[in-house]
Amino acid sequence: MELYFAYGSNLLYEQMRERCSSASFGTLAYYPNFKLDFTRKSTKGGWVADMPRLLYMNKILKGARQQKLPVDYIDFLESIKTTEV
Repeated sequence: MELYFAYGSNLLYEQMRERCSSASFGTLAYYPNFKLDFTRKSTKGGWVADMPRLLYMNKILKGARQQKLPVDYIDFLESIKTTEV
């Protein structure tokens, strides 16, 4: 069995199913002392911004709520400044 540590918009059931129809939820996990940076060039062209776009952050929040992540973590996500583009 292959395991995948989902983050960001891949926490959203619909998006993950679209990318990998056989995926199923296993468990919540925490990766201590880990920071995820988006500083590389996107495979879709352009650069991936360190500051998430509002639409992307809304997907992250919806996925975090679907996965029932802790309220304090959702509050933290909501505090992240986003771009409006």
